[in-house]
Amino acid sequence: MFTYTDTLIDKIISATPKKRFDYNLAAIKEINKLRNTVSVPTQEQKTKIALFNGWGSCSSVFENPSAQLELKDALGAEEYQRAAASIVNAHYTDPQIIRAMWAKIKSLGFAGGRILEPSCGTGYFIGNAPENIINNSDIYGVELDTYSADIASYLYPDARIYKAPFQNVNLPDNYFDLIIGNVPFGKYKCADSRYDWLDLSIHNYFLAKSSDLVRIGGIVCIITSPFTLDAKNGFKFRQWLHKTQYMNLLAAIRLPAGVFKGVANTMVSP
Repeated sequence: MFTYTDTLIDKIISATPKKRFDYNLAAIKEINKLRNTVSVPTQEQKTKIALFNGWGSCSSVFENPSAQLELKDALGAEEYQRAAASIVNAHYTDPQIIRAMWAKIKSLGFAGGRILEPSCGTGYFIGNAPENIINNSDIYGVELDTYSADIASYLYPDARIYKAPFQNVNLPDNYFDLIIGNVPFGKYKCADSRYDWLDLSIHNYFLAKSSDLVRIGGIVCIITSPFTLDAKNGFKFRQWLHKTQYMNLLAAIRLPAGVFKGVANTMVSP
């Protein structure tokens, strides 16, 4: 299984926005080659595509005309527009946080099962999972960005990666033993008739859908916006999670400001 090693992550953390752009562009070109040849990536190719870090960490390059031309040439007009639109949410999670989350899950006695990572990016949570858990699990991922989804598929060929918005993926209720990940944040909403009546921002939508997909006794372990717990107008949603969905809050950890500065090149609300 491909692992996001500390050496690989250090390369991303130490990179300037321009260098991150270069990593992303090189990964895109490699994916284009793999798509055209329908080949299995070598270890060298896996390392190259694993350096893709989303567009949120190097959003400033979209103001550079020459970078725009390079990217449009590699992506095409439609994919370029998606990339530009993704800079709000395309921030990847520091593996130190991911490993701490896995350690907590392991301490709860979780040893494997059906695992879903919604908004999986290139598979950071899969690539930093304990090997004994992964070896005893069926892995599923959902990712809107087509290049990120392809990278996750190439890195983790045994996982089932859905290349689509979370709201468009039909998955069975009460199916997953664990749902884990870093969900998108924002004030905008997802159109899904099952949950529209709750009037949810995107991060709470991911939590709402996850509450139906996880089985009774399963675990949902996600990084979400502080407004999931702090918003005064969120009481109806929190009450619905507890009383209707039978979700019990086992723990909540408030991350310190600056914790996403390294890998994601962004800030998080304390």
